[in-house]
Amino acid sequence: MMTDNEFTNGVWEKYNNYVNTKYKDKFFIENQYKKIKFHRKLSLALNFIIVMIACVGVTYAGVVTYKFIQKSTYTDFEKNRGYDYNQNMIPNNSMYYKKIYSYDEYLEAKKIWNNLVEIQPDDFHEYFIMIIAGENYDTISLYIDDIYVENEELNIKLRKTEKWDKNNTVISTKISKDLDRETVNLINIPNKANTLGKYTDIENITIDYTIEDAKRDNCFVVDKNKIVSDDPEQLDKFIHNCENSIEDCIRIYAKEPDGILIEDLEYKNSRINMTTKSIKFDSGESKTYYRTGNKIRCAEDNKLSSRYYSLKDEIGNGAIFCIVHF
Repeated sequence: MMTDNEFTNGVWEKYNNYVNTKYKDKFFIENQYKKIKFHRKLSLALNFIIVMIACVGVTYAGVVTYKFIQKSTYTDFEKNRGYDYNQNMIPNNSMYYKKIYSYDEYLEAKKIWNNLVEIQPDDFHEYFIMIIAGENYDTISLYIDDIYVENEELNIKLRKTEKWDKNNTVISTKISKDLDRETVNLINIPNKANTLGKYTDIENITIDYTIEDAKRDNCFVVDKNKIVSDDPEQLDKFIHNCENSIEDCIRIYAKEPDGILIEDLEYKNSRINMTTKSIKFDSGESKTYYRTGNKIRCAEDNKLSSRYYSLKDEIGNGAIFCIVHF
């Protein structure tokens, strides 16, 4: 399997082999070009590397991947009243995509999306345009992280941008036709909370993880909604850091009648990423969920002597992640 360093070194080796060959074009050694010989060599090197990186496929254990460019935009529903994505796009994993193979199609698409990635008519001999659209919080404000072919399927990985943008609802990218496949998979990679090495990876936690283990690991521990942590203010301190833009993370361990709930929260770049793992006592079955927001709200119900902590996102959606009795 070729590593990134091996690929980069290979590019430079190919260039060095070229410039040292005895059969270079005379254009580079004519007298009138001697004064700018260095600049031309530098330009040649940069152009060669750009072409290699942008246009040549790299194989990693049977996976072909290419570099790409992308632009974000939004759908102009004001100019296109009555339009919806089902009219000319294909649904896939709660998103939609559309392939464009001609310049005429491209010009028509620009009437709906005015900031598409640039392409010239002749480019369609080698490339096609892919447009990806989302329509809810989890599928907008994304960017393309990777494009590759595996098992004769075109896979496009997407991730959330560091700063959420309600107007970033559509992404366009220019892709080599070498990657074009009938089957397309849009893969929305969730933002997993990073506990910065403070805790064991949440994926490795099983039903055997006890309250004593959690307390020893300095988790915020709740047993049947009662705080049993050595530091009962630990969660409130985390929220204080979030409100003051201080990077921090916390793990909440909650023992419930039918199982345990592990919740990792990470605050970074004005975003709060939360990873939740639920494990059942009877079967040991586990499920993992992901959520992203920008603030934590705490509400108290004095009648029930309860405090509710919820993660809110930028459009007001909320999810309660912890309940404690006082």
